[in-house]
Formats: sequence, C-alpha cells, structure tokens
Amino acid sequence: MLSAVIGRPLGQSRLCDDQSLMTAPNNLCSVLIAYGSHAPGGANHRVYAALPGQWRKGFIHQTCHEAPDDIGPGQQHLIDAWLLELPGQGVEMFTPAYEALARERHELWTGLDAAMGAGWRRTEMRWWPEGALPVVAEGGMLVANIHVPVQRFTYLANQDDVPHPDEEDDIEKLWHRVRRGEKNYDGSHFIALIKDAQPAQLDGMFGELPRSGEFLARLKRLFNDHLLSETSVLWDGGERSCLYVCPLQRNALPQPALIELARQDIGQRVAFLRQRGFHAEADVLARLRFEHARPDDPVFEPAAAAMESCEDELRYAGPDRPRWMYCLREACYGIAASFELQDWLMLALRESVPGFDLEPAYRLWKAGGAWVLDGETCCVHEVARRQA
Repeated sequence: MLSAVIGRPLGQSRLCDDQSLMTAPNNLCSVLIAYGSHAPGGANHRVYAALPGQWRKGFIHQTCHEAPDDIGPGQQHLIDAWLLELPGQGVEMFTPAYEALARERHELWTGLDAAMGAGWRRTEMRWWPEGALPVVAEGGMLVANIHVPVQRFTYLANQDDVPHPDEEDDIEKLWHRVRRGEKNYDGSHFIALIKDAQPAQLDGMFGELPRSGEFLARLKRLFNDHLLSETSVLWDGGERSCLYVCPLQRNALPQPALIELARQDIGQRVAFLRQRGFHAEADVLARLRFEHARPDDPVFEPAAAAMESCEDELRYAGPDRPRWMYCLREACYGIAASFELQDWLMLALRESVPGFDLEPAYRLWKAGGAWVLDGETCCVHEVARRQA
C-alpha cells in the first residue's frame, strides 16, 4: 500500500510524467494514497490505521507487476488505491497555526517513512476518484504522497533530506551538515548562504573545505570590493537593503578597459578549450571581433554554441562531486544571480589549470561590464551599477 498526502490540484503539480524532478519528499502534504496490502482491510494497513479521516476509493495509473504491492513506473494499469485527506487543510500560511501544522506534518511523514522500512520511498503521484477517467487535471484528480517500492522506482533511492521546520531557516547549520556528509539537502536551501553572511563568518563556514585557501581569498576579495557597510554586501547600515550584490559605481572602468578585459576573458576560454581538446570550438572563439554593443536578438551560431562547450566543461565535466559542492555552487550563484561569479569562485576549489583563473571575468563583472556573443562578434556593454 502506498500513501499520498497533499491533495494538490493538478495545476500545482510538480510531477513530470512518472518521475518527479524534485526527489525530496513533500512533508507538507495533507493527502495519503494507500494501495495493495496497505489499503484499508489489507494485511499491512496497520501502518496507516491510526491516521484520522475517511478513506476514499479511487485509482492510480501505473504499472502493476506480479504482487499487489509491486507497482512501478509506466501507465499500463489502473490500480485500485484509496485516498485519505488529513485534517488541517486550508490553514492560512505564515501563521502560528501553519507553523504548528508544518511541524506536525514533518513528524507524521518521517514517522510513516520509518514505519514503511528501507524498501520503500515516498514520492508524489496522481490519484483519481472512482468513475473518473485518468486524464491529467480532470475528474477530481489530486496529487498526493505515496510510498513506492524502491526496487522499481530506482531514481528515488537517494532522495534529498528535508530539514525540520524549526531548522530550515538556519542555513549555516544545514550547510555544515551537508559539508560533513551527514545530510543531503537540496542546493536551493543555500541560495542566500554567502550573500547574507558577514565577513567575520566566512572562515568558520568554509575554512575546512578542501583547497579552501584560494576560495576564501576570492570570497573575501569579493566582499571587500562590494561592501555597502562594515558587515554586509547587501545592507548599507541604514534604510537600504538589497536582494543581490551588484557592480558598484566606485569600481567602474571606461569602455576601452572593459573591451580589453573581455578579450582577456575570451582568450583564457580559448586556451582552456584547446587544453580540453575542443579545438574547433576554440578556433571559433579565437576569431571573434570585439565591439561596444548590446544586441537585442543575438545570433546563437557559431560563437555562443562554441561557448557552451566551455561552460559545460567548466561546470559539469569531471568526476562526481560531493553534495556540498553542488550546494556551494548554488550559494555562489545566489550572491548576484551570476554564473560569472559562480564560475570564478568555484574554480578555486578545482585542481588548477595553468593560465586559466577567470580573473578577467571577475574584473569585468566587478567593473560593471558584460559580453554577449552575437554570431561572430563579442559585444561588450555596461550594466547597471549601484551607488555604494
């Protein structure tokens, strides 16, 4: 029997066909699906028997193998399944009652997960009431939590951990758990980890990382270059606060200097591509013209297409990385919603590549410059700068 818990109308579904792109269990769900031996009257219904509410019969659209509990991905069968709607739906968000319900739901779901055992994983699935057709978003369809056999749903084997509601805002604590390998939280929890920090916190947060020296040096330099007050890159100590770090007017450079930095940046990427064996792509970028422009509708081929190879090699190539690195990458991006800053910072944690340090890319970003590839031209322009 499986469970689905959050009666969510289809328009709010986060499912993608059979597999959810988000593997973290939904601990706020208020609806449970049960099937097979876990359904009401089944031999294993005791796992759910104490839950309050009335079960409604309906079905799920999956593939049923030999045993009633043995379902898997695919939509070959309509399988009898019962839905339980837990009390507490409709509680207004961001109220004490909602916070209390979130804690209750977290304890409920993690408790049910433990009771189901290691062979099961909780995910979300579509459910329809009796008499409906299995049409997405029609016939009273709901999306609910359900426990499924991990041997069939193998992509759920290593699900993300979900922080307790009382701890989810303490992202520094969550970060240290990921860094130590104790938890596997989704990287989205850490989007504000760096930008909301104070300079005095950086050593304690990142000093134990492998190759932390150069990473910390770059991070402290970024803070020093963009401080709005003694302690923050987002708050000026008065009434002004910002969501992201931006280039500052005090760091601006004239247009010829921006074009020269863009040349140096592209030059490093050309050398990097050649070192990685992407000679055709490197040749395309080596032939770029540079001019002061900002195209409205840049042409993708050939230069932007070649640059994708550089970005893929820089961000994704190589051996599997530990979870903390993905979380840190999200935090680096979150500083300014900038891949340029993300790449410059994260490069410090990799084995050095001679002649490739992305320093021109950082200096260009700091000065308020950017480039866009338009056909065979590198168009360099200025972006909005913030007054310090």
